[in-house]
Amino acid sequence: MKSEDQKQTQEAEPEPLYSWIFHPAKASWLVSTLLTVFLFLLLIMVYWLTQSRLFTLIGTVVLVGSMRSFYFPTEYKLFDDRIEVLYTISSLKKSWDIYRRVYPEKNGVFLSTFTRPTRMENFRGLFVKYGEADRERILEIIQNRIGKKLDEREDVSASSFGGAE
Repeated sequence: MKSEDQKQTQEAEPEPLYSWIFHPAKASWLVSTLLTVFLFLLLIMVYWLTQSRLFTLIGTVVLVGSMRSFYFPTEYKLFDDRIEVLYTISSLKKSWDIYRRVYPEKNGVFLSTFTRPTRMENFRGLFVKYGEADRERILEIIQNRIGKKLDEREDVSASSFGGAE
């Protein structure tokens, strides 16, 4: 009975307009190898300095956790009404309505919640990495979704409230 409910839920889920997986560790084997060797040497140094397996284990967990976006894949899904980002142990689902501005860059596109540049963008925005995906297709979908109601939205940046930027 449970599998029938899961099938109905999966059928109700719309297909994404575009989806891809970004995995930087697979992109460059040289960088991956050098980084792994460096982290391993760092853990050896932690053990040498502390003589504690517990601290070395804690250090391993902290290092792997901090490097999870490099070692583990991230999946991006662009839908008509939202963007989904699936990380290793968490996911993010955001409506296109919250984003006000698009900044295309070399390795990805930054989605900002502000209509004007501000220092707060890095804390509230989302950076979508292209990887080996179709850059032009991603930009087309994102710009069509974010730009279609731009004039109707109010500015949520600090400068619109008379605050400092």
